Amino acid sequence: MYRIAESLDQQSKVVVSAFDNALENLGEDERVIIGFGQLHSDLGQLVRLVDVYRDVVLNDLSLPPTLVVFSYLDDLLKNNSGVVPVFKYLSELGIRSDELDKLPERIRLYVKENHTLDSFRSPTERRNRKSMRNVVCFTHSVSGLIEKYGMDVAYRYLLNLDESEIDVAELGKYLAGLMHDKDGNISTDILETATYKSTYRKSVR
Repeated sequence: MYRIAESLDQQSKVVVSAFDNALENLGEDERVIIGFGQLHSDLGQLVRLVDVYRDVVLNDLSLPPTLVVFSYLDDLLKNNSGVVPVFKYLSELGIRSDELDKLPERIRLYVKENHTLDSFRSPTERRNRKSMRNVVCFTHSVSGLIEKYGMDVAYRYLLNLDESEIDVAELGKYLAGLMHDKDGNISTDILETATYKSTYRKSVR
């Protein structure tokens, strides 16, 4: 296994990853099976878009970045109109802006076109942003929006902030809080069924 890990390149179909953190987060009723056998196409569970978002926000699924980037992100971008968070995994792989040629073409183009906050705003959001800032932005910060609109609504206005007005740690804590229900259990409803789910996804990306 060590020889395999040392010889792999980023395009390899075989991924070797430590799973200590994953084991520490297992529930009491979960099982881990490690073994060898014939690989079937239906073996295991594929990484879904909601899994990627959850892992980016909560950092609790321990998805291997090499696996995500080179086996899943390209198809996820193809099938979800480019609404996929990629930068966490590129950062974990240590891929810099001058090394994008290492990436599959669809991911490379996505990164080039979506590397600023403004690139995630729609034409309507850009057009209305100045007037919206005067009305909704309060103290021009994440905490200011939360104070004015409350936890459940503030995220709808995040894209009206300037990039310099966003405290990343504060934003991450807020987005993680929205991915829990009122009892504190993890819930992905904000990603899948919420009326403003696209706005939440933009804030994550």
